[in-house]
Amino acid sequence: MTDLTYGLAPWMPSDPSRELASKAYQLAQKSAALSRMPPATRAALQDMLRVVNTYYSNLIEGQSTHPVEVDRAVRAGEQARTPGVMISLALREAQQIVAARNEANHHECPTDVEFIRRIHQLIFDKVPESDRLVRDSCEDQTAVVEPGELRRTDVQVGIHVAIGHGRLNEALHAFAEAYSPYRASLRGDQGLIAAAAAHHRLAYLHPFPDGNGRVARLFSGVYIDCVIEQPAIWSLSRGLARARDDYYRRLAGADAPRQGDFDGRGPRSERALYVFCEFFLDTCIDQVDYMASVLGIDGYKRRVEYLVRQASEHALPGVPRLDRGAEGLLKAAFIEGELTRAEAGQRTGYKERMGRQVVSELLKEGLLVSANQRGPVRPAFPAAYLDYLFPKMAGPAS
Repeated sequence: MTDLTYGLAPWMPSDPSRELASKAYQLAQKSAALSRMPPATRAALQDMLRVVNTYYSNLIEGQSTHPVEVDRAVRAGEQARTPGVMISLALREAQQIVAARNEANHHECPTDVEFIRRIHQLIFDKVPESDRLVRDSCEDQTAVVEPGELRRTDVQVGIHVAIGHGRLNEALHAFAEAYSPYRASLRGDQGLIAAAAAHHRLAYLHPFPDGNGRVARLFSGVYIDCVIEQPAIWSLSRGLARARDDYYRRLAGADAPRQGDFDGRGPRSERALYVFCEFFLDTCIDQVDYMASVLGIDGYKRRVEYLVRQASEHALPGVPRLDRGAEGLLKAAFIEGELTRAEAGQRTGYKERMGRQVVSELLKEGLLVSANQRGPVRPAFPAAYLDYLFPKMAGPAS
């Protein structure tokens, strides 16, 4: 009899004590609390977190180009010659495009095969062919990774032998149906548990010759946003990177076959899937707690005060001089989200001409952004300022 689960069952771990459901509920509530801020500030944080996600997702794969290095390379026009910068920019852009598409089409299902292929295509489309070479573990030869194309050969990663390429497309369709966040059985707490289980099962399928980890993490971010019905103001990739060894160990553990009569009824170990889901949800909760700690108004004000005071005295490496009038304006932009040009100038504490000058300087530095030369200003969080505004968000550049 053919196994129509393609070796992926159980799709979900049993949760008789409801410990996973409790963690999922806690994650949803804490995540919702983070979003209670002005829309412009929330959007700025989402932009910043795409940079953070990129850094940490690449770091998990052993590629450690810091966001500050990426920005320097872009300004110097050197991005085309630096593989680390290229993949960073591609992954950032992929997140932006996927987020914009989801906003325009709320009913697009993140588990659909074409959606997953599109993620891979967006990540690798602008990466030169010379940086898309991978060694085929089964045929012991070099092949080019084609953006968005499912693998056409069998593959083995360590001791894990992925499903044969001839059954891969069918398996992905079974995956899509089992984990669709629009299934009635995956509403609420079950949706976040499904996000955890789907992360492993997608990695287990290994759909592409290379890039599966980056695809799975971007996919999971989209899936979580779909379940909680708003963009998450925290970074899954940051949490997974900070627990990289545990992450890989739990992923590998959930590959295990069923261990006896008390380990579920599918071909894979239900107990190991439970352990992975528990780790995944704990990691998410840890990151929500971290973001709550750095988004507190009083703490943020103190960090702005330190940043502006030190920068006004040229005391911060890699940070240009900031006028002391920037302090009040940066605080107001974060708290209120959007300010007219006149309001922004007033928040500096200066008269009109000097206030406009401070606004211009902050726009030049990227600490404020605006749609046009006369439009309102909104907060932004450039890479060079991350470690001062949000300690340990990405760590200082070397």
